[in-house]
Amino acid sequence: MKRCTPQEMPIDGNARTSVQSCGMRRISPGLCVPVIARFMKLALAPGQPECQAAPADPEFIRISKDGRHFVFSSSGSDFRPWGFNYDHDASNRLLETYWIKEWNAVAGDFEEMKQLGANTVRIHLQIARFMKSAKETNRESLDQLARLLTLAEKTGLYLDITGLGCYDKKDVPKWYNKLEEGQRWDVQARFWEAVAETCRNSPAVFCYDLMNEPVLTEDKKNRDWTPARLATAILCNA
Repeated sequence: MKRCTPQEMPIDGNARTSVQSCGMRRISPGLCVPVIARFMKLALAPGQPECQAAPADPEFIRISKDGRHFVFSSSGSDFRPWGFNYDHDASNRLLETYWIKEWNAVAGDFEEMKQLGANTVRIHLQIARFMKSAKETNRESLDQLARLLTLAEKTGLYLDITGLGCYDKKDVPKWYNKLEEGQRWDVQARFWEAVAETCRNSPAVFCYDLMNEPVLTEDKKNRDWTPARLATAILCNA
């Protein structure tokens, strides 16, 4: 395995933090970034954070009493999210396209990320993989998500679960794009209800990111809810 070295990566206009640059077998080097949503900035002070290992028995993560950082729910010790954006493999395949048939590879990646000092992994769930129709959820995908939660608990990693992905336009179902705005809100609510029900008892959930970088076109009359191939371009740019 290629040895990781710390590099500087900007988090916002003032603060900077260290990021691990590595050559993982399946994870593209460009994906070795801190798992930090906008609301996580308060948890990271300027300078290099200390990567803290999760307790032997996974604890739920909660916001501290002063509302300024994250802590383990039982011990009360600080928790600073630090890890990987695990959205696609080295072949640009999204996680849900291979996480069943190539489960051992996913498990190996989690072990490797843990060995590299991560405590958090950001995953991306696509609407097409979790909703068979406007009202029917995909039981197989939900079961596989539960399996991933168990893996995270055993590995000592926490998940930032990002949902409602429409990263590959060709996979977005036609029924979804034809929905009116109110109907889409209903589908998105069902998506998150199913995911939350699956994850509700797992301490491996660090947080939920309701949607990654939502984009709306300017043409309100002929609006395409999944415009161009923006997300795919972002993936390929890693």
